[in-house]
Amino acid sequence: MKSTIWSSIRHYLFRCLQKKNGCEHSSEKLKNDSSFDPVIYSLESPKFHKFVLNGSNLFKGWVFYFGDKKVNQIYVYADAKPLGSCEVNLARYDVATHVPSLPAVENCGFEISVECKESYKKIIFYIKYHDNTKELFFEYDVQFIKRMSYEMSICSNNLDKLKMPDGPTVKLTQGHDNVEEYFNSILPSVLAIKDYLSFSGVGIEKANNLLDFGCGSGRILKGWYACHPEINLYGCDYNSHLVKWIKNNLPERISVFENDLTPPLDCPSSNFDLIYLISVFTHLTLDNQKRWIKEFERILRPDGILLVSLHGEFYVRNAFFHHPEKLQLFRDQGFTTTNNEGLEGSNSFGTFHSLSFAVQLFEKFELLGFFPQGNLPDRRRVFHVALSQDIYVFKLKKNSSIQHNMVAEQA
Repeated sequence: MKSTIWSSIRHYLFRCLQKKNGCEHSSEKLKNDSSFDPVIYSLESPKFHKFVLNGSNLFKGWVFYFGDKKVNQIYVYADAKPLGSCEVNLARYDVATHVPSLPAVENCGFEISVECKESYKKIIFYIKYHDNTKELFFEYDVQFIKRMSYEMSICSNNLDKLKMPDGPTVKLTQGHDNVEEYFNSILPSVLAIKDYLSFSGVGIEKANNLLDFGCGSGRILKGWYACHPEINLYGCDYNSHLVKWIKNNLPERISVFENDLTPPLDCPSSNFDLIYLISVFTHLTLDNQKRWIKEFERILRPDGILLVSLHGEFYVRNAFFHHPEKLQLFRDQGFTTTNNEGLEGSNSFGTFHSLSFAVQLFEKFELLGFFPQGNLPDRRRVFHVALSQDIYVFKLKKNSSIQHNMVAEQA
């Protein structure tokens, strides 16, 4: 079995190296099944569709180093031109609550106002550590925004017409009650998913029927609705309150239904071209994950695409920094969980997967793309769809779908 797993990973790496855009950045890490980036961050503004091409933009967010370094400053350049710098010292107790092992996280916030021009190619951010070493943080692609400005304005206008949930409803899935942040995260999440698919060789034009499994209040479905009217949109969630909210507040074109913690779904076989799960398997037991994978094999079309976010290296290090035995279990087996199994489906129950374990788990699928901590092969993503979670893009093998449906019909 292990030789099959590593054969799949080697095949994936070989395909990466053949691509023009390349995956050399991550290939050496993947050989050792380790891809940990200790720079943990979130850029909260400006989102791409809110960026001012000619004028001042306030860049704000947080960043810390998960290790023995401390991020002290951020330096900003437009191409090679210095634009300014700022200290990384603003209070972010909301972030520190989730990272109790690092006291420095309490003051990991930053804000810097940057004068921007549409002639800039990229706005480039560097971080400087307490020991005066520097490294590239991320690049904000101004020309991409300029090229996409018309399309994003249409999407934004369409999105403005949709109703947003209130703070308590937002908190059920996002861990915060900030409706504005919820709203502003919608389009970047759709762009992120399209990026992951594109880097995996999958065009969104192939997705006629899309299922958001664990759709919450329809946050990402709203983005697809606003930007891709040609896609048939479906969503499901086991929270009846959230499903009811969507049915009562969003257009009928977004078709949603309630599901249980275990299969099946009330869906015909070979029905969907694309299914994605954002922060879903991260809170389900391994047995239920296996059950749902079989269900996805049934409802996906041959060559259908499955995009999944999973807790990887950062999450397991953070969750078990006081429990070396749990870390060792993860190293040995590639999988572990928190101990409170009775709270399955809630944020207090977590699961953690290594790359090799995930490939084994999805054995009827071909791995098309692996994005450790949500980053792209050649750079850190500016905005994530699931903060620092590993993103996998799988393709259902044709014979898997056919065999599964033949067995179902015989039963």
